Amino acid sequence: MTKYENFTKTPLNRESIFEACRIIAARGIHPTVSNLYEYFGMSGSKSTISKHLKDWRTEEGQNDYRAPPPIPDVITSFLDEAGESIWALCFQKISRIYQIEIDELTEKNAALRDLNQKLEDRCADRDELLIEIGKLKAQLEAVAGEPNNKREAIVAASRKTEASRDDSDQLSFLPNDAAS
Repeated sequence: MTKYENFTKTPLNRESIFEACRIIAARGIHPTVSNLYEYFGMSGSKSTISKHLKDWRTEEGQNDYRAPPPIPDVITSFLDEAGESIWALCFQKISRIYQIEIDELTEKNAALRDLNQKLEDRCADRDELLIEIGKLKAQLEAVAGEPNNKREAIVAASRKTEASRDDSDQLSFLPNDAAS
């Protein structure tokens, strides 16, 4: 795309070339055949452009076109002040937005710290309960082991009794018929 945006395909004639010269000159650029040719989208006859450009310079008195003078200090200082004011307002707005976000994050951080403390408390409670469960399991095993120990003692006693009966049967001096 060219630096001149002529969106319409204007025919090259005296009026269109004069208008283009005014537009280019208003931008602070000296109108030439090359920049007019570019303005018209690199189309048209350079000799037609040259002919009407000479007429424009003669009629409009633009043979020695000069760029506009520098921006006066009054305008530059006004623009500087306006820019500083705009920046100050933007900075205040941004600062308020960031402070709101910082406050929200601070609240969320405090809530997370509270939740973390509750979690640590629950973990400590869980650990205490696990220790208590371990103690209860040990007691249960001890109590559960008692009947087995008693049962084993009864079985052992029963075996002794049977062994004693067997021994007594063998030790009997009387025949079975006589004993009855």
